[in-house]
Formats: sequence, structure tokens, C-alpha cells
Amino acid sequence: MTGVSSPEEHHTSLPKGKKILIIDDSLTVVKSLAKILRRAKLKPIECTDAEKALSLAKEKNPDLILLDLVMPKMDGLEILKQLRALARFHSVPVVMLTATKDEEKVIAALEAGADDYVTKPFQKAILLARISTHLRSWQLFVDLEKANRNLLAAQQQEVEAERWKAAVEMAGATAHKLNQPLTSIVCYADLLLKKFSAENEARRAIKRITLESDRMATILRKMAELTKIHTSQYVGDVTIIDLDRSFEKTDPGIRKKKR
Repeated sequence: MTGVSSPEEHHTSLPKGKKILIIDDSLTVVKSLAKILRRAKLKPIECTDAEKALSLAKEKNPDLILLDLVMPKMDGLEILKQLRALARFHSVPVVMLTATKDEEKVIAALEAGADDYVTKPFQKAILLARISTHLRSWQLFVDLEKANRNLLAAQQQEVEAERWKAAVEMAGATAHKLNQPLTSIVCYADLLLKKFSAENEARRAIKRITLESDRMATILRKMAELTKIHTSQYVGDVTIIDLDRSFEKTDPGIRKKKR
């Protein structure tokens, strides 16, 4: 393939340090492009073997790919289709390099997912301007994806926080509602104990009621004083509030104050 011709001005708008994979069967073209990219503070990755291009792309994770359209072993269109079939290369910019005047091949490459093309012999300023444009667009895409992931995570955390806040409020309201009938049960149990002075089965049953009522009163107190939530797995995917561990997390000052 033909080589590179262009002025030598330094292209200052390029994002520095980005990895550019050059795939061309011409060593001369690859070396010339690599020289231009290094001078622009980019990191060229050289490849003259089309059959190794895909594995090299997977290994190096380039930020942009310069891909020759016409090569003897495997043409650029086939490599492009294989790249776009991989999730990690769905959106990585690919700029086709072409000396062909066959518009159908260029159109086919663009329809297969190429982002742009440049014709040989290259004009350095135009080549670097195209690379700069696509690198910046790619970085904006990456930043947007990251921002979306962070936003979704924040929204999920907010939803979870609201969910557990509602659970704490419900626990407090439930404890308050159950405390009154429980107090009545304890009072009636105390009255029955006074009527059954002799130790017998009835008295033992009433004592059991009193004991279990005290346990329930402890549970309700913990529910009423919850300020933090600790969960545990119940059955399958069901998550429940671990009352004892949640109570341990509650501020001791709050517990003492509420007592």
C-alpha cells in the first residue's frame, strides 16, 4: 500500500497517551503511522498480520483502531465485523484506511460499523484531526456510561434506604400497637396467679404466659427503638430484619433514653 505524506505540525488537541492499534499489511505504512502517532504523544500498537489482529486487539484493548480496508489474507471488512461482534469492541472507534476508489467497499465498511475512513496517501493534519475527534467522542461515551452506572447505583441505594426507613417506621408503629394488648395480657396473667396460689398445672401455664409475655415485651421494645437495620437471609432469596443484631447497632444513648 502507499505511504504517508503530510506536514509535520504538532497536533496539540489530541488526548495524550491513548492506545492506537494500526492494522495494515504494509510495514511501511504501519511504521509511518506509528511515527506520526508517537510524535503526537499517542501509543501506537503495530500489526501487519491481519490474522493476528483480533487477538492483538483483545490483548491490548486499544482506544482506537486504524484498519486497512484491503489486505491479502483477510480484508479489513471481515476484521471489522469480527471486532463489532465482541461486546468490548461494540463502540471502540474504528477508522478505515483505504487507497481504493471503490465506494461500495467504503460504504460497506461504514455500514458494518466503521466510524470513519481516511484515504491514502494520508494528510497528517487531517488524519490526526479525525483521530482526535473520535478519541474525544469515545471518551465522552465512556464517561457517560460511567456516569449512568453511578447514577443507577445511587438510585438503587436511595431506593434501598427508603425501603428500610419504611421498615423501621413500620416496626415502631407495630410495636406501639401491640404493646397495649400485651400489657393487658400481663395484667390478667398477674390476676390469675393470685387466684391460683397452689402450685398446679394451671399456675404453671399462667407463669408460662407471663414469661412469654416478657419475651414479647423485649422484642417489641427492640422494634420500637430500631434506628439501624441489619438483615439476614431467611428462605431462598427472602431477606429479613435481624432484630437482635439491628438492636446491637442502635445507639446505646438512644436505647437508654427510650427506656
